[in-house]
Amino acid sequence: MLYFANPDGSAPPLNLDNFYVKNNRPGQNAQHAVYPDATATGMDSAFDGTTVSFPTFSQVKGTVTDGNPPNGDFVTSAGAGVGYTTPGYVG
Repeated sequence: MLYFANPDGSAPPLNLDNFYVKNNRPGQNAQHAVYPDATATGMDSAFDGTTVSFPTFSQVKGTVTDGNPPNGDFVTSAGAGVGYTTPGYVG
């Protein structure tokens, strides 16, 4: 589950780009795995069958796409985890 906000609505600005969530629970999709979800009054999310957006929550820009990235994981399981050290940003 991903929390983009506190229940009181406070949150830092967040920009989502190429963000995917695969919910493996039967009958559930990406909207069931993020907060704010459809039940979060005043900052609820919207699911259009493919993506989750946050139209009433100005701190979150971009969308969460339901499912796996079409070309596979961005990072291999060996390339991420507790022992991962960033090589820094290439600009």
